[in-house]
Amino acid sequence: MKNKFPESKKNGMTLAEVSLGLMVMVIFFSLISLSTKFLKVSLKSSFALNEENSSWINNEHTIYRAMNRWSDILSQPSYTKENIEQLGCRYIPKNNNTIWDTPGIEDSNLPSNYKYCVLSSILGESNYDDLINGEKNAKPGIYFLYAIPNELTPSSKPIRKIICRPQPFC
Repeated sequence: MKNKFPESKKNGMTLAEVSLGLMVMVIFFSLISLSTKFLKVSLKSSFALNEENSSWINNEHTIYRAMNRWSDILSQPSYTKENIEQLGCRYIPKNNNTIWDTPGIEDSNLPSNYKYCVLSSILGESNYDDLINGEKNAKPGIYFLYAIPNELTPSSKPIRKIICRPQPFC
């Protein structure tokens, strides 16, 4: 065994191995540095405040909560498809009422730089009588709830939700 590995070969790494090791280490730390920089920029834009001193995450949470409440109300059979189609797009009212005069909590905490819309899809809703009677081609309606910002910024983005109505037939 001593004849195969002379003592001079056990002294450590060669210059080429040291260079290769350093190069791999520099590449590794460069990738970590770039990913940290990307994460910092994306987190900074997520927590940036708009003119109402609220972040994009806070706005999105508030709008989705309101959209869930609206979808629960508007998907009830007491609203006709004509009533839903007339809702259209609206801004937050100044008198602290709900946007579409729906019952429930007022919408004053919603961001005011958004326009809120209820739009029907190409999958039109059948008459309620046809749905009750179980007609062959009778289908519930698919609608979109939109929150469209006045201008796109890192702290505001378009938000949408799909709802089906009337609820007993979805």
